[in-house]
Order: sequence, then C-alpha cells, then structure tokens
Amino acid sequence: MKNLLYYFLFGLISVVQAQESDQNSGDEGPKRTFSVTCWGEWDGPELFVKEEGQRDAEGKWHKLALADLAISPPLPFEKGSQITLYQQLEGQEGTDDEAFKVFAGFKVPSTVRMPLLVLFKSGKKIQGKIFDLSPDRFPGGSYVFVNLGAKPLQIELNNKKFNLKPGQEHLVRGRIKKNQRVQIRANAMNDEGKLTNRYSSMLINRPNKRMVMFFFPTTNQAGLETISCRSVVDFVQDKS
Repeated sequence: MKNLLYYFLFGLISVVQAQESDQNSGDEGPKRTFSVTCWGEWDGPELFVKEEGQRDAEGKWHKLALADLAISPPLPFEKGSQITLYQQLEGQEGTDDEAFKVFAGFKVPSTVRMPLLVLFKSGKKIQGKIFDLSPDRFPGGSYVFVNLGAKPLQIELNNKKFNLKPGQEHLVRGRIKKNQRVQIRANAMNDEGKLTNRYSSMLINRPNKRMVMFFFPTTNQAGLETISCRSVVDFVQDKS
C-alpha cells in the first residue's frame, strides 16, 4: 500500500500549490461543499478547511474527519476552482488565521458540482483525485472504475468490455437492473502478451448504492502479479 503511488502516472492527479483566495467572502448565494476521504489510514497532520464569511473564528475552521475510504460529512470550500486544505502551525492552539498555514490545494473542474476529494499519501507527498457526487451525474446503481496501475486494463462488466488506460476512469450508469447480479473482471497482459484475468468479483446491484472502484497491481501469496480492488461505497436515496 505504501508504494501504491509509484503507479500514479500519466497525470492521473492534478495537484496545485494552494494560494489564499482573494474572492469576496460576502457574496450571497448557497455555499459550495465538498466531501473528503483518504486511501489507507491517515498518518499526516490534522487538516482543516476555512469557511469564508464567518466572523467568529471559532466557527471558521472545520477539522477534516479522515478515514480510510469513508466519505466525510459535507464541508465548505472557498468559491472558485480550488479546494484549499490547511494545517495548524506547530505550537499554535488558537483559531485565528495566523495559527494556520496552507497544506495543499486541489483544482476542482468547472463541471464538478459536488466534489469528492480522495487523498493519497506516500511519505511526504500528497496527491488527490476529485470525483463528482452529484446524484444526476453519479446516480445510485452506478459504478466508476479507476485504473491506478501503470499498465492498461480491460474491465468486464457482465460480459460488456471496455479498456482503461493508466490513470483513466470510466463511469457506468443506467445499464444494470435493480438487484441484478454484477460480475466484474479485470484483465491485463502477461509477459507473453496474452490477456489474462487478474481480478474477479460478483456483486448485487442496488438502486441506492454507488461505488468508485480502484484497481491497482499487487502480488498474491505465490508471488505472482495480480490485480486488487478497493472501493469507496456511498448510498443515495432510492428513487425507484
């Protein structure tokens, strides 16, 4: 797991150096929110987000609840195209702005309505990938497949096949019936250039469940290269 970020190639993740926002915090209108999760147990510093427009310093800073592939409650983020995370300065215990410094910033594509930020930590390096949790774009019963490896994958979903390049993601929605069995297979080329199955699983499709499935290379007990999968699972209101 600690070496997983070795496989993040081809610009999978866009991380930018965060800068303080100079936008007017007095603008009216609904505040944007995002959710966050992390890959593995978080062993980095405690992280915070800043809620603009809050005069009371006690209510301005929100601590992130980071848990392994568990989605946090919604958090506010500054208007614009970036989620900025902060950490508290060493020896500081107050909630004044001077007690915090920028930890990292992550660009939010203009098309994303309800960002989910997935944090990946490898040593001192922090990377993140953003998904859209907007129900109209990622409804219940849908799946997002993500290739975290350095080699192309072929994904089979109930005998329907599609290819995933390194770093690529693919959304499948509206193709699977309620309570239908879903067989998921991940295939990759072996050293002889033959496509072989490396991962297989059977799920039951639920109309209120949606999943982001991350595929990554690993080795089995026999020391052979294979593919593993870890998932973010979320539930939405069943409209059926």
